[in-house]
Amino acid sequence: MSEGTGEATQGAQENGAEAGGAKTFTQDEVNQLVGQARTEERRKIASKFADYDDLKTKAEGAKTLEERLAEVEQRAAKAEIDALRSRYAADVPEKLRPLLTATTDEELKAQRALILEGESDRKKIGNVAPTEGGNPNPSDVSGDERAFVRGLFGRAD
Repeated sequence: MSEGTGEATQGAQENGAEAGGAKTFTQDEVNQLVGQARTEERRKIASKFADYDDLKTKAEGAKTLEERLAEVEQRAAKAEIDALRSRYAADVPEKLRPLLTATTDEELKAQRALILEGESDRKKIGNVAPTEGGNPNPSDVSGDERAFVRGLFGRAD
């Protein structure tokens, strides 16, 4: 009798669960349902933003008007500075032209004047070191030391 009662109770529980409208799920069934819902959401979002990466790369690749304007202004300023430098470099020796590094008219004039002044001084003096080989302090050596050194090397006054 207990067998029949157990089967009847089990059948009643199943019928009661279905009749009451509430169904119980196992953890595996819940995980499967949640996984399906997440997958469906991801698919919807992916289809919604499918062209996002393409639009992003196109937006990054395209220069804005401000960037283009800044680039053109930069090139124009560089061309203007190069023209100024070439105007002032005309009378500066070729090897000294890289020393013209200023960016304004006044600074370039001053640099050119300094370079030309240094070059004219070099031409006046020539390639001479005026103090080369001289004894800077001949008074430091006493007469006795001088006589000893001359006797040592066999030179007499």
